[in-house]
Amino acid sequence: MKRQGVLVLAVLAVMITGGCVGLVIGDGVQMDGEPAAVNEETVDETEFTFSEYRTVHLNETVDVLGQERHINTTNHAVIYNRTSNLEQFDRDTGGFVVISTPDVSIGGQSVNPAARMSNRELVDQFQGELESQIGQIGELREVSQRTEPMLGYAANVTVFETETMIGDRNVTLYVHVTKVKHEGDLIAAIGVHPEALQQQSPEISRMIRNVEHPVSAPGA
Repeated sequence: MKRQGVLVLAVLAVMITGGCVGLVIGDGVQMDGEPAAVNEETVDETEFTFSEYRTVHLNETVDVLGQERHINTTNHAVIYNRTSNLEQFDRDTGGFVVISTPDVSIGGQSVNPAARMSNRELVDQFQGELESQIGQIGELREVSQRTEPMLGYAANVTVFETETMIGDRNVTLYVHVTKVKHEGDLIAAIGVHPEALQQQSPEISRMIRNVEHPVSAPGA
C-alpha cells in the first residue's frame, strides 16, 4: 500500500475504534450509524478520488452508569486520495476520510468517547497507532484553527503539523481535524497533506464544507 494511504487508514482505524454507542438490549447495546460522504461534484472538482468505503463492526465492553455494557456498533468510513505529478512524490499526496459512528445517550450519558474529545485529544489518540503504521513521527504541534460550515454547523477545524520519513526524505504533514453531531451520528472529517502541497489545504476545506449525511453507501 502507498505510504500516504497507510497514514489515512491509520487515522481511520483509531477514529473508528474510539467510538461505541447504542440502544440498550438486555445487557448489550446495538446501534448502526448512517454513512457520510463528500458530494461527488466536490470530489471531482478538487481532484480527489474515491478510494474505499468500509463498514466496520465493532464489539466492545464499556462502563455505563456503573454497569458494564457490551457494545455492538456498525461504523462507516469513506476514504479519498489525491495524487500529484510532483517528482518528489511518487505516491498519493493527500488523503481525506469521513467517518460516521452512531452517537446516543444512555441515562443522559454519551457512551461514545470520541464525542467528548477535543480535536487535540483525537489527534493525541492517533499518535501511537500512526507510529505503528508509518514509523516514528515528530511532535504534533497545533498551528491554526478555523471554522468551516459542515452539515449545517459551524465546525471547529484544528490543524496540526508533524513530520514523518518517506523513504530517505523527512516530510512535514498537516492534519486537519473536525467533528460534529448530526442526526444521531458523530461525523468526523480528517484531511492530510504534505507541507510542499499547501494548495491542497483549501481543497480540504471544500471537502469539509460539502460532507453529506446520511447518504447511500458509496460504491454500492
